[in-house]
Amino acid sequence: MARHHSIARIIMQKIIFLFLFISVVSDGFSQNDPPAVMTKSEEIAKVRRVLLDKFIEDDTLGIMLEMDRLMMLDNNDYLSLYPVEFWLLSYWIGDYDAILFSDKSLRLDSLLGDSNSKNLKIPPQRDYLIPKLVERSTEKKEILLQHIKDSKLTDEEKAFLLLKLRYLLSEDTNQRKSQEDLNQFADDFLTRYPNSEYAEFTRRFIRVKYEITRNGFAYSLYLGKFLFTGNLTDYYRQPSLFGFTMEAIKSNWVCQLNLSVSFSKTKTDMPANKETWPKNSKAIGGQINLSAGKYVIDTKNFAFAPLLGAGIFGLDPNTDTKKDEPDYKGAGIKTTIAGNIGFISDIKIKTKDNRDGSYYAQGTSTTSIRIGYDFIATPLKNKFLDYSGTVHKVTVGIGISSRRIQRVH
Repeated sequence: MARHHSIARIIMQKIIFLFLFISVVSDGFSQNDPPAVMTKSEEIAKVRRVLLDKFIEDDTLGIMLEMDRLMMLDNNDYLSLYPVEFWLLSYWIGDYDAILFSDKSLRLDSLLGDSNSKNLKIPPQRDYLIPKLVERSTEKKEILLQHIKDSKLTDEEKAFLLLKLRYLLSEDTNQRKSQEDLNQFADDFLTRYPNSEYAEFTRRFIRVKYEITRNGFAYSLYLGKFLFTGNLTDYYRQPSLFGFTMEAIKSNWVCQLNLSVSFSKTKTDMPANKETWPKNSKAIGGQINLSAGKYVIDTKNFAFAPLLGAGIFGLDPNTDTKKDEPDYKGAGIKTTIAGNIGFISDIKIKTKDNRDGSYYAQGTSTTSIRIGYDFIATPLKNKFLDYSGTVHKVTVGIGISSRRIQRVH
């Protein structure tokens, strides 16, 4: 009997020991595996999901509570609500003071942190809060606008809140038309309240206007004539020409590179080196010059700029005088330095907007009928003849100019 009690006691001790061992081991394992901790980014994402649900449920109190939670999570490192989200939610719950306070003198620090801070704020994870806010607010736009009108705010505050809501819900389908409407509303607000605390926000963000600058570039292709006077008309038919120009435009000042090639025929026999350059021989020549001037007239339909420049001009036999006809060398009008004074005038027929549906454009291009004139001041030299007269250049062509745009207030 004593032996049985001894065996039972030994078995009981082993069971107690095994139980204690298991408890100690499991406790050790539990201490090495700490409970999961939610990160700041995850917490912001979770609260935003709840906020979205409360918004869809139209739970005003719930929206307010979740907005407060998000604003407490916002700091110099984390952004919990985008300004657009904050503003649209504030419109929904009628918290107009929060919107007005954030816009005074562009003080967005309550939403974005210290404006002078260089800290990079981590944005919230991508979700559907903004799309749903814009979707529902667009559907209920007229109701939201009416709530503002029925509020007890001042006329100035109401006008700005109405303007800003239109700005936040501007249509993407016709962005330019929407922006033009916003500009009209903004101009009206700034006219009525030029010294408003919300004027700077209106000018900086809502009213967006661009104008065509006086900077750009242009090119043209043209046909024309070199018109000779004096005894040049006894020796040459008036040369026909074609050419092109390239222009840089800065503050309506024009710098132009001009290249033209002309073709003509002789009207009589002319002495050359050891031969006679016969009547009806082909002649080729032209002009290369660099000119500068300024548009003194530049309207929607017409532009005019006087030009002054220098280059070279000449007219030679249309043959290889080195190989085929070396005896014709020196015939024609010797290519030499030539000054020029004249003008270009553009009759604008079509202006194309290069914005392609986007209000934030890079420029416009205008197609014009270009009429040009140059008086070419050049010595009329020839080894065998004494030329007299003057050279005039008359051209008609197509010009295409591109002008940059810039934002104006």
